[in-house]
Amino acid sequence: MGWFAKFKAYLKDRRVHKSDIILLVILLPCLVFLYIAWTGGVFSTRQEYPVSQGYQARMDGGWVYVLDSGHSTLTKASTDGSIIYRVSPGLYVDGFCVGEDGCVYLNASSFGGMTVVGEQILAYDSTGENLRVIDERDYGEDFLSKHAFHGVSEKNGELHYIECKEDEIVSHCVNLSDMSHSETSFTYANAFRSVSDACFDGRTLYILDRNGTLFRIQADGLRERIYNVDFAEEKERVPYRISVSDAGEVYYTDIRSRTVQHVLIKDGRSETVVEDTDSVTVDVDSSTGVERYILTDESSVQLPDGVIMAFRNSAGPMVKKYLACAVAAVALILAVILVLRVLNAALSRKRTNMQQIIFAAIAMSLITTVLTGSIMINSFRKAYTDKINEELIVCAVSTANSIRSEDVLRINEPGDYGSDAYLRLSAAMEYVFDRSIGINRNTYCNILRYDGGEEGAYSIAYLDGTIGTYYPLSAFETDETITVYETKKPVISEAIEDISGTYFGVKVPILDVEGNCAGVVSAGTQVVLLQELVRNMIVRVLTSILLFAIIAWFLTSEVIAYAKNVDVYRTGAETRPTMLPGHLFRLLIVLIFAAYNLEASFLPSYIMHQLPEGSENTAVLASLPYTVNVFIIGLTAIFCSRFVRGIGLLRTLMLSLALAFAGNLLIFLVPGYSSIMGGMALIGIGVGLSTNMMYVLLTYVSDSHDQVWGLSIYNAAVMAGINLGMVGGSVLAVLVGQRLVFAAGAGLWLLILLLSGGMMRKMSGAIVIPDKQAAKEKSGGLRTLFGNRFVPTFMICIQNPYVVFSSFVMYYLPIFCDEHGYSETSTALMLLCYAELSILVGDTMVERTRKWMGNGAMYAALGINILALLIFAWKPELIGMLAALLLLGLSASFGKPVQQKYFIDLPQVKSYGEDKAMGIYNFTENIGESAGPVVMAWLMFSTPLLSTVVSFCSAVTVLGALHSVIVRTNKTTGQ
Repeated sequence: MGWFAKFKAYLKDRRVHKSDIILLVILLPCLVFLYIAWTGGVFSTRQEYPVSQGYQARMDGGWVYVLDSGHSTLTKASTDGSIIYRVSPGLYVDGFCVGEDGCVYLNASSFGGMTVVGEQILAYDSTGENLRVIDERDYGEDFLSKHAFHGVSEKNGELHYIECKEDEIVSHCVNLSDMSHSETSFTYANAFRSVSDACFDGRTLYILDRNGTLFRIQADGLRERIYNVDFAEEKERVPYRISVSDAGEVYYTDIRSRTVQHVLIKDGRSETVVEDTDSVTVDVDSSTGVERYILTDESSVQLPDGVIMAFRNSAGPMVKKYLACAVAAVALILAVILVLRVLNAALSRKRTNMQQIIFAAIAMSLITTVLTGSIMINSFRKAYTDKINEELIVCAVSTANSIRSEDVLRINEPGDYGSDAYLRLSAAMEYVFDRSIGINRNTYCNILRYDGGEEGAYSIAYLDGTIGTYYPLSAFETDETITVYETKKPVISEAIEDISGTYFGVKVPILDVEGNCAGVVSAGTQVVLLQELVRNMIVRVLTSILLFAIIAWFLTSEVIAYAKNVDVYRTGAETRPTMLPGHLFRLLIVLIFAAYNLEASFLPSYIMHQLPEGSENTAVLASLPYTVNVFIIGLTAIFCSRFVRGIGLLRTLMLSLALAFAGNLLIFLVPGYSSIMGGMALIGIGVGLSTNMMYVLLTYVSDSHDQVWGLSIYNAAVMAGINLGMVGGSVLAVLVGQRLVFAAGAGLWLLILLLSGGMMRKMSGAIVIPDKQAAKEKSGGLRTLFGNRFVPTFMICIQNPYVVFSSFVMYYLPIFCDEHGYSETSTALMLLCYAELSILVGDTMVERTRKWMGNGAMYAALGINILALLIFAWKPELIGMLAALLLLGLSASFGKPVQQKYFIDLPQVKSYGEDKAMGIYNFTENIGESAGPVVMAWLMFSTPLLSTVVSFCSAVTVLGALHSVIVRTNKTTGQ
């Protein structure tokens, strides 16, 4: 047989081979390598990077540093353009400086729409590696219209920068040797809006005001005005950015005349040193003793000794890219082989009619979702874009109608910034585009002028106050502005690109009393923001469609299962009147677990939001209600059987359902942390009694065949109820809000209460409750169970550490999703990734792992949990969470069954009695489950996360190894 025939036979073979394991072992590190390469930008490496949207360039030590790509990328290169490194921090970089040690310090902002939600001062070393965050601000809901940090500068081992507040400037100084931080504050009227730019020369601060005034402020606080466009009789100039040379000479860029000006401080005026430049920034190189100017424009960097049009990569990054591509090709081949093997095994497997119907329901749900989604996307995108355009036109027209034309004509020079006319223009824009309204945070508004001169159109006021006036507008914007002046009609812009991004918007005329155009209101939003809004909306819609399809699938599966069990019951009841009505038993369990898990997709985060303000240890406090609930559920396992024998099955069930109903109703009616604690305790008693009672009920079933049937029904119904509750509850939370889900839960518990009486009466014929005295005589002492070290060490070293990891899913996942802005539906889908994987591969994994590893499979399950937690700690983002959930789902598919089998097979358990021992087993397992939220709260909210998780995982590994040694010692000694 040739190699191809052998390979073909291997693909079709349904058995698991060693080669499958080898392929998987090779594939996993390949995927990890590719992920690191992808996130590290290896695949995006090109041979050449043209300068694009250049903003600022500096020279230091023979190297050139360039900020381009719309303020997003910093490149360090030699003067011939050879790249040393490229840094893209994922933020909007407002400025940077180069330290004497070659480190680079960035002043960067993070945006939420068109508003600043945070700022950072970042440090990178001479190789481009991120060193640290020097300083940061998180504005949260107190968003800013522009950045507050300015003038980052380094000299003599000190890093200086200022922070502009309402009527105050805070000067920061960081000693880079010991990172000590000092601040100096001084008053400055309307500092946040008035300061245009700043820079330091040592400890001397220079501030450029938007009205064209340049101040010098000494370290002792002495302030002097060294230049003003009005007093210098240079009113035509519009200073934009400043720079100070090593010799203390001050320069600024004039964006109106497109020049660079040297400020003659003694004379109080400026002289032109560079003409006809599109650079809005200037830096000075004094290395040769002669001050030379470094400028940037859209597509080049102007150096003293040449021009850089593009940066070139060295061979190293290209080799890494080719290596990554080769690894990607290998990974793709291995993945295709494994997928073909899995598909062949799945498609060739014989299935019952029930399974075929379920798979058909799944396929129809998926096909419906894909077709509906694809039809909706394009039409929705166009409709949403048109709606945004309409709203922009309405807002722009409203702004134009509220502006007086004479105010527009009074803004002619920098000195007019802050005048009454300018303030009225700003007030008109701020009133219409109210930033407290969410949609307005994604829009901009500018007032433009065109006077018919050669300098073209220009702006005189910006909504965000970033600049007082701006020259020149792009040729595209100038043409549109002229069109509005000529036609006096609105113009819609498809795409406007400048140094800060690509925009679309509208321009509408501001008309005077005679109907002439005095100015233009330009309003719009970034294209990327619109795309993100549309994408997020589509994702939410498709997620909802998918969840409804999943709910339909679950309900279809349950209806089919119910019908099948009805047939089995009717057939069996003809010969055995005492047969267990499995259809009612399954329905009852599905409803109980659905009601209990209705809030699972958001409960931990909901509890956290209900904590009293100013609470300390919020993570631990938020975990306590969940911990109490799980602990009480476990506690009921100890006395549930005696409780049932005392008052009967029906009364026990009715009482438990009533308590669960009361708990949900209490949380709904009385919002607050105390009511949640009480409600969760009541729910714990109710769910604990009802679920443990179901186990007890099965032990009372008279027919052994019905007992086995009941156990299989129970296990399937539990997972069906959990999934149905999670998904249904998440959809309800999105539709009606989280609090009302508790009301829905109370209603579902009440429905179960009303139905349970009839169900239990129909099941009573199959149940025989044992005599109390006989049950008492069978009871053995706990010394029989715990008299040897193997049971307690199993519970301490394996059972409880393993079950603690489940709280990562049920407790921490909803909090993670809430913190990262994911909806309840997204949380439910992530929970399904975990739950459905464990269901789909459960039978196979239990069989395979026990066959390959025996009892060692429980160590493998524990190891997979450890690996999952370490991966998330290493990458605490969505990708890390998904990887952890899949690994935990894989572990859950066989972890508990192999532990239960190991426990039941222990001689001490057989001597004590398996049925009673399983009650103890459930109780001790619930101890771990109740401790899990507290442990996860401590782990996931610790700093640094990775080192804390590594310590915890190391301790769990030691416990697992200790148990393995004890088991091996037992085998060696023959005890």
